This record gives sequence, C-alpha cells and structure tokens, in this order.
Amino acid sequence: MSLCQRSPLPSLPSLPSMTQTVGLVFLIGAALFTNTAVGQEYQDFSRLGTSNAVFKPGPQDGDELKRMFRENRADYEKVLNDANWPGDHDDLFNAVESGSFSEAQYPVGHTFEWMAVRKRGIVQPTGRLRWAGSDPFEAFEIRFESRGHEHRFLIPKACGNLALIDMRTVGPPPLSGLAGPRVNIQSPNSCTGANVTVDVSVPGGMPEGGSLELTLTRPSGQRETLSPSRAGGGYRWEGKLDDAGAYTFSATVARGSERTLTTTERLNLEPCEPTCNLQLTPPPIDPTPKAGRASFGIDMCSSAARVGSLTSKIVKIFHTPLDGSEQLIDTMSLDAECTSSFLMPEYGRYRLEGEVVDDHGMSATCQADYNFGKPEAKLDPFFTLFVGNERRWRADLREDPAFDEGEFELDISAVLVGATVGVAYPFADGGAQVFGQGGVAINVRDSGNSSVFADLGIDKLFDGGFFGVGVGVWDFNHSDYVDGTIFVHGGWNVSEKAQFYVEGRLFMSMLDMIDNNYIYMGGIRYFFKR
Repeated sequence: MSLCQRSPLPSLPSLPSMTQTVGLVFLIGAALFTNTAVGQEYQDFSRLGTSNAVFKPGPQDGDELKRMFRENRADYEKVLNDANWPGDHDDLFNAVESGSFSEAQYPVGHTFEWMAVRKRGIVQPTGRLRWAGSDPFEAFEIRFESRGHEHRFLIPKACGNLALIDMRTVGPPPLSGLAGPRVNIQSPNSCTGANVTVDVSVPGGMPEGGSLELTLTRPSGQRETLSPSRAGGGYRWEGKLDDAGAYTFSATVARGSERTLTTTERLNLEPCEPTCNLQLTPPPIDPTPKAGRASFGIDMCSSAARVGSLTSKIVKIFHTPLDGSEQLIDTMSLDAECTSSFLMPEYGRYRLEGEVVDDHGMSATCQADYNFGKPEAKLDPFFTLFVGNERRWRADLREDPAFDEGEFELDISAVLVGATVGVAYPFADGGAQVFGQGGVAINVRDSGNSSVFADLGIDKLFDGGFFGVGVGVWDFNHSDYVDGTIFVHGGWNVSEKAQFYVEGRLFMSMLDMIDNNYIYMGGIRYFFKR
C-alpha cells in the first residue's frame, strides 16, 4: 500500500486447469484470511512523498524542521485534534523549537499509531500503520513529555507527514535516588514546656504519589506519628514539649513500599529556673535622713518565668542594726503588684532576699542590699525674717516721777520687723537640734528703740514641723535696757528647707508684769543645707 497513490491492479493470467484453479482459490482464500486478520491491527504502506503527502519534500535539517512546524501549525494541530491526542499542543511545538529531536532510521516492519496524510486537500490522521517498503526510511524523531506521558513523533525527510510512533505513561523516578527531607527545629529556648516548631521541606517538591512521614520519639522512648500541616512550600508541626530529655524528629517521603533517606534532628530540653530580678530604689538624697522616716522602693517587675508564668513573688527583709546582728524583720508578697516600698525603722544594713516560683514548680532567688547610715552631725546655717509687736516697760521709765502708766499702751507698744542669722546642730538621729542665732528687731514707731539680740534654743523636729524653747539677751545696743528673755516657738515645714514659725517672748526682769512686757512675732526660717 502507498499513502500517496494507488498501485495498478495486476493482470489476471489465463485460466488454469481445474486442479490449479481449486488450489489457487484455496491459496487466495488463505491469503485473504491472513491479510484480514493482520489488517485489524496495522495497515502496510511502502511509499512516502507521494501525492497524499501533507507537504513535500520533507525537512532535510533541523532549521527546516522548525520552519515547517512554525508555518504549518494549524494543519498539525488539526491532525492532533482529529487523532484525539491527549497531550498539550504547545509541548510538541516547544520541543521542536528547543531542538528536542534527532535523526533516525526506521526499518521495514516498524509500526506507527497514526500518520498525517492529505486526502482531497484535507489533512487527517490514518489508522495504525506498518512500514512495508524495501528499505528503511530516514526521519526526524521528536521526544518530549506532556500531561504525564512520554511522546515520540517523527517527520519523514521524504514528506511532512507527522506520525505518532508511540506514547507511554511516564512513571515517577524511584524514591531511593532522592535526597531526604530537610528538618528544621525552632524553639524559643531549651527549657521544658517550650512551644516547638518543626518545619520540613522536600527538595524539589513532593514526588508524584509521595507523602511525608514525620515521627517523634520522646525521651521515654515512646514513638508517635505526627500530622504536620502545609505551610508555604513545605510542612509544619507545632507543639508543646513538657518532659526533660532528648526528642528525636524523623522525616521521610514514602510512596507505597518506597522510601527516601530518613532525616533525623534532635532537641534536648531541660528544666529551667525562672529569672529573679530584685531592684532597690534608694530614698531621696537627704543630708540628715531620719530613721523611721526614710523608705526605699522595691521592684521585681523584671522577674519572669523562662516558660509559662510566675505564680509567686516574695521578698524577705533582713536588718542588721549598727550595734547588733542580722534578723528577719518583714516578709512581703508582690504577687498582685510587682513594686512596693519599705519604711526603714532604724539605721543599719538592710538585705532583701527575693524568691520567685513559676507554674512548673521551678524557683529562683535574688537579693539586694542597702546601707542606711546614720548621718554625721553637721552645722546647718539658717536665717529668719520676721514681723511682730513689742510691749515693754523700760526700767528708766518706771523710775521717772512723770511716768504715767496709762500712757504706756499708746506710747510704748510698737511694731517690729527684723531678721536673724544662726546655725543649727542636729542630734538624736536627726530628731532634734540645738541652735544659736543673733538678730536685730527694728522698732517701726521709734527706730531709736530698735534692739540687737542673741538666742540659744533647742527644737524637737517632727515630720511636718518643729517645736522649741530658748533663752536670749535683748537690747545689747542699749546698756540701760538690756534684759534677758525666754521664748517658745513652733512651726511647720513649707518645703524641704523652709519653715513658717510663730514665737512668743517674755522679759526676765518683767516676769511680774507679763501683761505689759512681752513680744510676739511670726516669720520664715530658711536652712541652707537641708
């Protein structure tokens, strides 16, 4: 048979004898029976490049082959569609364009699934064919994969008849030749109770029909199969590991009885103590800190559990007096609030011991120290400004025959303004002070009766103020009227260094006439070093 033209029928010989005729009929019948049975599978063809050729001549080199496919794509695609070819057209044309072809010879008897021919101008596929020429023919064979199959096509050099040689399913490569998965373990720390993330990736992607097997072997030896979820281009497992010891993660890709190499990674966990952090904030700077009035701050906010959370924060406070041994004086719980303060009752060394406990029963301790030293006594200079009133009988007036007691209130009582300067010396752990001062009191009504004076006194100091008594000498500048005084005063703090005070004085020589011989005043006292 020829794909391109029909061969003329052979002429019949003259009729033989009866015996020959019967024998000939038998042979012809046997031949017809044989040809019919074979024809159900393949039809023989013996010539190429005839009038039934799709194009002729065929390609003689690779460039002509590529050009033929570019210029006649529509005809080839029609043949592929009519033949119900299951592949992707683009894969065939890309294979040709990329040079995925080679020259080959096909011997007599070689079979083909179909071949494109042109009948009445229309390109169409044949059925199965077998080459029955006298010699092998030359062609370009094209090999490529498409939609899970390996395809072999040819284009004879004698014509442009595209033919499908065969098509077979492409099997996946054996897993034994593939690298094992990659396993990456991430843990925030190496403590028990850590939330662990295991990422698994398969180099080159998961093979067709393959599946990931991820197993975990616990410190006890118990082995379990994990079910990772897809994450990006790989797989991820997340879980909390509570026991101490070595954990082994093993990953492999399986397909039926096939396995890749197994990749194993290990993680060691151990019990971890929480972090204990105890910080002290000293009291404000005070030149004369007072026992029972100064306090320090306690801060445990930086303490934390390595895993989980803290369930307890306790601070024990120990005190070593200046002349004694250490003793526990207080225990504070900071569970609700992580900060507090402590009022130091005495001078000496304070040692704080903190303890934290987490929800795994792990504990840790920490400590801090503070030395509350007794201040050295130092002179503290000060000054005062005051305004007041003086009512006084002077001695020479009482001895004057013309003295009229009734004129005293109108003529002798006068407003005073003045100032003092002095120094104070604290004692009794800063709870009291002695002081001395000198000053001047200006008589506003009669400046000639202004007075210079000096005082000695003692004050009891309180948190908000003071109270004190003292003695003094008044009118140093008038030898005829100089007199001793006694006074009491008190006041309250308006700042760390300033105090408002009031004061009352009596003259020692006039104690029998105190209703008309006294001084009262009020003002501000300011210390320089407090």
